[in-house]
Amino acid sequence: MFQFVTYFLGALVALNLHESMVDCQDNRRSVCLLDDPPRQCGQFCLTKLHPIIDMVPGIERKLDRIEEQNTEAQESKKDLESRLQDLHTQLDTQLQAVQTSLQTLLNRTAQKALSKIPPPKFELIGSRFFYIETNNIKTWNEAAAACRQIGGYLASIQNESELEAIAAKLNPDSYYWLGIHDRGKSGDFQSLASGKTAKFLKWHTGYPKNLEQKLNCVWLSNGEMHDFFCNSKSYFICQADKEI
Repeated sequence: MFQFVTYFLGALVALNLHESMVDCQDNRRSVCLLDDPPRQCGQFCLTKLHPIIDMVPGIERKLDRIEEQNTEAQESKKDLESRLQDLHTQLDTQLQAVQTSLQTLLNRTAQKALSKIPPPKFELIGSRFFYIETNNIKTWNEAAAACRQIGGYLASIQNESELEAIAAKLNPDSYYWLGIHDRGKSGDFQSLASGKTAKFLKWHTGYPKNLEQKLNCVWLSNGEMHDFFCNSKSYFICQADKEI
């Protein structure tokens, strides 16, 4: 800053000397001579430059302030750019999280929607979908495999009203395998579909017999359940879900 002011003052001195020479030429003097150059020029320069010299400190302060403001502006710019970059990164992270959550939700919704669409051949009985086989007879294991082939599971019953709704569609005095068994532990009847303890059992009089622990599979006839030999053949009932 001081160097700039020095150049500025030097330029002003040169300009004033030039003006003095012009004045001399205007006075039709070929050479402008001073009687006492050191004193006369010094006094002359001071007289001409004194008002300008008085302005120098103010100019320096203004220039310093401008430089400070420029520095502050640059720092503010850098800070703003840094904040914007951080915000951009944060928004990108949040957007990715939202997209991931949305995709997960869509997948779950799609899975739930698909789970409510029954496989072919199944019909709504009560609140669930079932398939009743009335043409081919199979062993319990064969019946379980046949249900899986058509997209279902050998059926278990969840309550009395469901049992009545299913029984109304069965042929009287015919037998239908259910997905209920106690092959793991005698007397502990479980659902083949869910692997849980059977929710509902309605035995025919005198059942379960579990003769010599060989009657491990359950079939349905006339609205009541019987435990019988698993290798016996009968019709069967499949369910679409595996919750019961």
